Amino acid sequence: MRFTEYKEDVLRGSPDFPLEYYFIDREHRQYVMPLHWHRELEIIRVKSGKLHLFLNNMEYILERGDLIFAGPGVLHRGEPEDCVYECIVFDLNMLCRYSSGKIADRLLPLIMGSAEIERLCCPEDTELSSTVGALFASVKTGGEFYQLEVYSLIAKTVYLLYKNSHIALHSASKRSDRQRDTMATLLDYIEKNLTSKITLTELSRVSGINEKYLCRFFKEFSGYTPTDYVNRMRVERAVSEMTVGGKSITDAAFDSGFNELSYFSRIFKKYIGTTPRDFLRTRKNK
Repeated sequence: MRFTEYKEDVLRGSPDFPLEYYFIDREHRQYVMPLHWHRELEIIRVKSGKLHLFLNNMEYILERGDLIFAGPGVLHRGEPEDCVYECIVFDLNMLCRYSSGKIADRLLPLIMGSAEIERLCCPEDTELSSTVGALFASVKTGGEFYQLEVYSLIAKTVYLLYKNSHIALHSASKRSDRQRDTMATLLDYIEKNLTSKITLTELSRVSGINEKYLCRFFKEFSGYTPTDYVNRMRVERAVSEMTVGGKSITDAAFDSGFNELSYFSRIFKKYIGTTPRDFLRTRKNK
């Protein structure tokens, strides 16, 4: 894969057990899932409401009980609609660690991105759904044999995906690959320059896309214009700076790339639904 620049670099679990569980509701800092990718496999399950999920720019609408798999290297983002959802992200290499031969041969195409998983698996697929349900339950409850149980459930999940023909060799066109690479280059540039001035002219230079077409291309993938996307990322950083870093509103705003407090407050309210001051006050009262 060439779009390595915009990989989500997060340590999952521990080196010997690279797995992480996420519960996302309206209180979560990234309730709206930003566009990203990673080398791990991600399982997303909707607990309530509706989730509009985009995998490599294709939309899937998930409702209560629906499962979806975002394979390694897949660009994905999500737009919740009064939704609560949960995710498990894990490195498939954990299954290869104690396996060899045909088991590793089956996993390698998934790990390298040369095979893809059928996107949506609804509750009707009883065996797969119940296995994944047991996996989520085990991850959340832990216990004395937690890692052994999780390991076996992950192995069974992959087995069922193969058994039910939910895995196929990747067949994306070269054009789609180029578009993904271009989008990843743009996201990487924005991430690295978030606190600096970012112009359409510079984004056009970085991507090689005409300015007139750039906004439409960017919105097709991310759901936002470049300006809206940059502002959302800056607001998310500011939220983290205030809640995790303990910074003041002023410092969080300027350290996240905003040059005016009034503009920051207006953009913050647009995406968070309240002013920065009221946001912090509400959190302190909880």
